Amino acid sequence: MNHHGQCRQYPVEDGNFTANTPENGRCEDCRALPISEVKTVHYTACKKPWDCSLPYPRNPRDKRQVYRLQELTNVTTCGLFFRKYFEYRRDVEDRVAEKIGIVPSRRDGNYFPEYFMGYCQNAGGYYSIGGIPEDFDMKSIYGF
Repeated sequence: MNHHGQCRQYPVEDGNFTANTPENGRCEDCRALPISEVKTVHYTACKKPWDCSLPYPRNPRDKRQVYRLQELTNVTTCGLFFRKYFEYRRDVEDRVAEKIGIVPSRRDGNYFPEYFMGYCQNAGGYYSIGGIPEDFDMKSIYGF
């Protein structure tokens, strides 16, 4: 069944989703939901933060790619999700560094620093987390 352009909000009327459209006021565009209201993120449409790549079309002549980006993603929202990921990463690295005295990984990348926070030197140029021993107990920094 094709649900393109339809929300999957309940209640479903007459066993289908046809009335559940933004035009009917039956749902909101989750691609523009404030980040503070998001409870979980699946990065497939936006791409993974560690890919160091915003979901811009690489080849604007490829109509399938342009469609995917325009219809499935919001580049600004994707960027804000990336920023949140890297905020959590920075927190983990800083806490571990303070606890065991390691030097956090590089943060001097200049690829969209407002989203990637210095962890990407260019598209695809990710600075990996390093220096955390495999046997390090994360419970020791978060207490759970």
